[in-house]
Amino acid sequence: MQGVGWFLRRAIALSTITLTISEYVKDGLTHIDISQVASPGGITSTEDRILDWVYRDHSDRVFGEVKGKSRWVKLDDVDDDDFLKKGWDDLEGEHVQGYVESKAGGWTADQVSRSGLGLGIDVE
Repeated sequence: MQGVGWFLRRAIALSTITLTISEYVKDGLTHIDISQVASPGGITSTEDRILDWVYRDHSDRVFGEVKGKSRWVKLDDVDDDDFLKKGWDDLEGEHVQGYVESKAGGWTADQVSRSGLGLGIDVE
């Protein structure tokens, strides 16, 4: 449950979430910037990823204090998690892997996606 209370989960379930995703290259590194808006209410959050596999701190309105890292990866190089490797049409191309650890909640999330779109998520 990642430390998210019932009330907030219910509010999210009743909201429409709009994502705006920008992917670009700056100084030789791919960036994926994600802006989320929940309606009604207009609650916003942003997540900026740099695909260099370096941990960065992030304060998230829902999940609290986390640290995460992202990279381009081939499915064969995804560490010890067969779930994240299954169901892909493109087994040879590069995918985006994002890994997040909660600083206080004791949970992790490992995600593999194609061009930043969250399609395979494994939460512990």
